[in-house]
Amino acid sequence: MKKIRNKMCMLLVMCVLLTVCTAFGTIESEAKTTGKKKTTAWAKAYMSAIQNSQYTNRIKYQGAKAGLFYIDNDSIPELVISGKYEEDGLVIISYHKGKMRALELYRQGVEYIPRSGLILSETGTCYIYNTKVIKLNKGNFTTIGSGFEATANEIHGYYSEWNGMVYGEKTYYKKAMSMYRNRKGSKNLVYSCKYNYNGILKKLKSCK
Repeated sequence: MKKIRNKMCMLLVMCVLLTVCTAFGTIESEAKTTGKKKTTAWAKAYMSAIQNSQYTNRIKYQGAKAGLFYIDNDSIPELVISGKYEEDGLVIISYHKGKMRALELYRQGVEYIPRSGLILSETGTCYIYNTKVIKLNKGNFTTIGSGFEATANEIHGYYSEWNGMVYGEKTYYKKAMSMYRNRKGSKNLVYSCKYNYNGILKKLKSCK
């Protein structure tokens, strides 16, 4: 009986260690995978989004690339599909309690701070540049700060607004970046996507 009890204790310890490794993994940017476990609910949901949605043609035929990234601090990564060209933009898909939500960002220029839930979108047309800070929390995307700046040209001088308030150039940047933790730990999201259609499906099938 004593030997059996000892063996059972050892098995329990091993199970606990395996559970910890599964929950947190060792790679910051991507979900840990295994070929032995059944595909989880969130991975199946992402597979459905890739195979049966408005994003299917984008990744299957239009050269878009996909990836899995831990944008917020839960155990489920977000699915990101980035267009082949800058004007294609990208989409970030979250999964929380059985529901998926999508954030479309038109034109590329997107960064994120891993596990913070913070996303930075910077776009520009002509001499006007737009900045937006978005927070992902419990599957929901919320804009927590936005503004624009118009650089000097032949007609107009410099002008900028952040959250509806007018600021000078230096103050504008400080206001925007303070909401994005001053870019500390920031990573480019657009060019980090590396999987094609078949590649991301294979990746998701092995996710636990």
